[in-house]
Amino acid sequence: MMRKFLIKCLYTVLPLWLIWVGLASYVSLYVMPRCSGDLGLLALIPFGKDYNKLLSQQEMTDTLFLTFHNEEEVRKGKTDVLTVGDSFSQFGNTGYQNYLKLKNVDVANFARHYMFNPVQKVADLLRFGYVDSSNVKVILMEVAERRLAEHFELVTFDNQKMQMSPAKAVVKDNGKWSLTRTKDYLYYRLNINNINPVLMCDLDNDYFSSEEPGKLYFYRDEIDLGVNLSEEMAMVIRQKMDLLNELANEKGVGVMLVVVPDKYDVYQDHIVDNPFPRKTINEDVARWLGDRSDVMLLKEAISPLVEKGEKDVYLFNDTHWSFKAQQAAADFIHKRLMI
Repeated sequence: MMRKFLIKCLYTVLPLWLIWVGLASYVSLYVMPRCSGDLGLLALIPFGKDYNKLLSQQEMTDTLFLTFHNEEEVRKGKTDVLTVGDSFSQFGNTGYQNYLKLKNVDVANFARHYMFNPVQKVADLLRFGYVDSSNVKVILMEVAERRLAEHFELVTFDNQKMQMSPAKAVVKDNGKWSLTRTKDYLYYRLNINNINPVLMCDLDNDYFSSEEPGKLYFYRDEIDLGVNLSEEMAMVIRQKMDLLNELANEKGVGVMLVVVPDKYDVYQDHIVDNPFPRKTINEDVARWLGDRSDVMLLKEAISPLVEKGEKDVYLFNDTHWSFKAQQAAADFIHKRLMI
């Protein structure tokens, strides 16, 4: 009986085990070392490393602005412009802050931490006395389009101080064996339950200097988190911007909201037979809030680059903008800075 059982296992379990080991070897030793950009790392897409190397040849190498890592550094420091934002503000030498610095703007950045809400952080910096006219003139509060409603909806102005979580390290286990990532790879390729976090579409022209210049890869959340802004939510944003302005005025500081458009939004008009809904959050903000001097919609600066055929405005393998978009953003911001 035992012999028959072992023989049966040999013909059933062993082949499945060998297939799994083979797939794990392929994913761990071939796919993962070739993943690049946050989209490649997230969805296990082997974009390769040549694209990043190509763009790096055109980027500035030095980071010219200061970074404050906590509130006390802000309190003890001094800058004309303090940027407080999400991942779009954390690009160092390729960041829009670097290009502002080239325009002789005294600028510093507040480092982003895990579960970081830029709107809440600005409110806390003002409420708890870390910022006033003695150390900052203007706060640029940068928020990515897809999280705009969420961040404003969650921000509070009560007396409870928000605790800041430690910075979350990005784990890049390329080249290591990972059964979890092997399972992810299988699920993503089979698109089981539509769980792939990265979507892909064909574009009507070549917009990237990559091996797939006419493909658009973007983060699923850019669709799933909402494609428009209701009038009610816009009123929440208006109300909380007014509260932030009241706090800032008491401290002799200016606050300006800077909205970075999503990659999908910037390229949506160039997707061939676009199966996804049209994103109108920037247009909704403009419609419901009107022309406000304290709100900057960077889509106005970035979309024209794509319309004239500029390549790599956003990164091919990443959800974020490239140095080209950040330079255009800095030009736009510089013209409207209230200093």
